[in-house]
Amino acid sequence: MTKNILIVLDTLRKDFSDKYIHPTVKKYGFYTYDNAISTAPWTLPSHVSMLTGKYPYHHGIHLSKKSPVPFGLRIKEELRRTMLHKHLGKSFAITANIMVSNYYGFGFDKYVEIQSAQDIPERFNFIRGDGLERLKKYRSHYRGKIKLIFDLIKNREFDLLVRGGLTVFFDTIFTLSYKLRHPLWPKDKGVSDIINYIKNHDIESYNFVLINLIEVHEPYSVFRLLKSDWPEKYREFTKYLAEKLDELLSYLNIKEGDKIVITSDHGQLLGEFGLYGHGHYLYDELIRVPLYSSEEIVHNNHWFSLKNLYYFFLGKNIPEEEYVFSEYYGVYPHDSVLLPKHRIAVYGKEGKAVYSVDDKRLEVVEGIDGDVAKAVVKKFLSTGINVKHLIPKKRGS
Repeated sequence: MTKNILIVLDTLRKDFSDKYIHPTVKKYGFYTYDNAISTAPWTLPSHVSMLTGKYPYHHGIHLSKKSPVPFGLRIKEELRRTMLHKHLGKSFAITANIMVSNYYGFGFDKYVEIQSAQDIPERFNFIRGDGLERLKKYRSHYRGKIKLIFDLIKNREFDLLVRGGLTVFFDTIFTLSYKLRHPLWPKDKGVSDIINYIKNHDIESYNFVLINLIEVHEPYSVFRLLKSDWPEKYREFTKYLAEKLDELLSYLNIKEGDKIVITSDHGQLLGEFGLYGHGHYLYDELIRVPLYSSEEIVHNNHWFSLKNLYYFFLGKNIPEEEYVFSEYYGVYPHDSVLLPKHRIAVYGKEGKAVYSVDDKRLEVVEGIDGDVAKAVVKKFLSTGINVKHLIPKKRGS
């Protein structure tokens, strides 16, 4: 039976993939694509796009002012019935990423969720309800935690300081205990367990398999607040991921006709623009992602939207699209400033623009004509315009 496997190297930037992952996939004769664009700068909407062929604006699984945190989102049955794995047949997903867990309603026939310390902050969060709303108000004004602490003291928000301190304290204790039980963590966030499972179980009976590897996602050390070492740790973890990917691919026994796609759902900021992490913002470091495929993805588009993997796996023609889009929605609780707005990045042959739907203005214009970008966004919002052509490198190049 022909394999259909989507391997998502979660949070992997294209530039790091070019240097460390490409030599690995080259050994297996994969096609390499340089112009892939993710539909969103964070995991959940990006994965839903790959599995539905839709942008977040159209599939609806994104943050908003009404749903400001990811844990309030669910994939409803109507959308789930349209997903890629529902069309292909028997399906299987294995991941250590809570954002790709069965909690959100992806509806795979079999799920294996590897234990991970990724969701530690959610386990020990003493700031809830009214306290959380008050904290959001302060966090929206500051990028730095030190300024935030001083402002809380100035405004006599001592209960928030105490509860925040408890959250950090128990988070650190749990992280240290997890580290003792998993010596390779945080470099290995579950990939070894995933490979062992695949090595010892028959996955060839499944028509579609999703594998999510979260090794280059933060945290990069036990002490989560420390970010000065992020760039070097990210590089180290990417090298480790390349080694484990090689091991994984060797077990998959890839044959001619198998569709094995390797990509990333989004990238990571490592200090660029004074920012770290992902989740909001539409910088290229977050949106341009690696893309490799064992079979050629035939299309004529200048940019390739990851949502079009849906058509590739189904054996359908890739829609011809002159522009591709990436979206940031709503309020995302992050270490950086909160931006409760809907922004759309437009990528065309001429360049890139970022449009604020809420403010009705262009925030970034690079090469592309501003009036054209506005017209394209308007059409996208009204009709759901699709996107155009990408030139692959030759196999093994």
